[in-house]
Order: sequence, then C-alpha cells, then structure tokens
Amino acid sequence: MNLELTLTDVEQKYHYVIEHMDFCRDAALIDEFPVHATWLHPPTLARWLYGSILEFALEYDKLLGKLKNRTHNQNTQLLEWGYDVIDRLQESKIAIGKKYPEIAGELRI
Repeated sequence: MNLELTLTDVEQKYHYVIEHMDFCRDAALIDEFPVHATWLHPPTLARWLYGSILEFALEYDKLLGKLKNRTHNQNTQLLEWGYDVIDRLQESKIAIGKKYPEIAGELRI
C-alpha cells in the first residue's frame, strides 16, 4: 500500500490551513463580544487565537517536507502557497498587535 503524499494532498491542506488562519484572525479582531461573556478577556483570547494561527502555519510547513519527487512547477506552486501562509501569519501578527498592544511583544513568528 503506497501512502505517498501528492500535490493534491498539500493543496487540500493549504486551503484548510488558510481557512482556519483567517477564521482565527477574524475572531481575534472582533469588536463585540456577547454581553453574557463578561468573563472573557479579549487580549487573552487574541493571544490564544494567534497561537492557533501560528500552529496552523507550522503544520503546513511540516507537510511540505514530506512531498517527495517534486517537479519545478510543483515547487513553484508550493512556494506560492508557502508565501501566502507566511503573509497571512505576518498580517495577523500586525493586526492583532495593533488592536492589543499589550500583547504585541508576545506574538512571535
């Protein structure tokens, strides 16, 4: 049984990762929280959600090393997706850091 990773597998993971990165970023930047959630501390939630964004990016990065026998065109596509993941990570860090300057120094890439 051959379980070799394909470009299609990586593409599916890429779409999964960016969808979840965007969801976490949007949730961290929400301006209104439910009034019944008085226990909620938005900077702490934003820090936690940024950690999730970072984990999704790292998960995608680890997957790239598992794709063997890549062609030039596949490498080009993987680089494009990889740059998109990195850009989303950086944009999330900047946006969350601006909204919550008290945690900006804790957000790492």
